[in-house]
Amino acid sequence: MDFMNALKFLISNKPCRFPDKAILSLEAYCIDVTILANLCNMQYINGQNTVTYLSFSIQI
Repeated sequence: MDFMNALKFLISNKPCRFPDKAILSLEAYCIDVTILANLCNMQYINGQNTVTYLSFSIQI
């Protein structure tokens, strides 16, 4: 599903079709990704007209 289709579901107030594939952003957990990227020597800003996503997974 691309972003525009996902946006249609959000706007139409329909539930997510694939909740098991949902990935929350680090910002949703109040993690400053700019600081985290710098600490890990990762580039967070990758130039004009780009979007960079960082996420993490906890296996239980």
